[in-house]
Amino acid sequence: MLADCGADVIKIETPKGGDQTRGPTGDSRVFAHFNAGKRSIAVNLANADGRDLVMRLTEQADVFVENYRPGVMRKYGLDYEHLKADRPGLIYCSISGFGQTGPYAQHGAYAPIAHASSGYDVAHMRAQADPDAPPAACPGHDRRHAHRCLRVRRDTNGAIGSCPIGRR
Repeated sequence: MLADCGADVIKIETPKGGDQTRGPTGDSRVFAHFNAGKRSIAVNLANADGRDLVMRLTEQADVFVENYRPGVMRKYGLDYEHLKADRPGLIYCSISGFGQTGPYAQHGAYAPIAHASSGYDVAHMRAQADPDAPPAACPGHDRRHAHRCLRVRRDTNGAIGSCPIGRR
């Protein structure tokens, strides 16, 4: 979505296979859909050189979005507290499937897991006249909330903001 609005989006992927939605050939339709307009780079965050590369990338960034389980970025020194020291204007957005705290916080999640656990798909299906028909439009409430949160954090204080997003 940020790329659709003109942002230069760089997606950081693991060197061992990258994004799982790439599929066996590396060019699945699902991957193309979710990554249209993005550039990607494979970086090993467990390696000091990889972390240094990410730090150099943040020097040019306005927004940093991560979707690891809570605590993972802290382990690598790439969490809100570490990055705000050098980049007071950077907007930091942390997205997790089940929130930053609570009994399921350490559970990893992609959209299908969040949809299944929340009942989103069933609720969406019931809202349609024909439950077997494909959705007419996706409300995208999470994306709008994320965008609104990022905009508010930037507008109200101009400094780095931490924007945790996730189902609690």
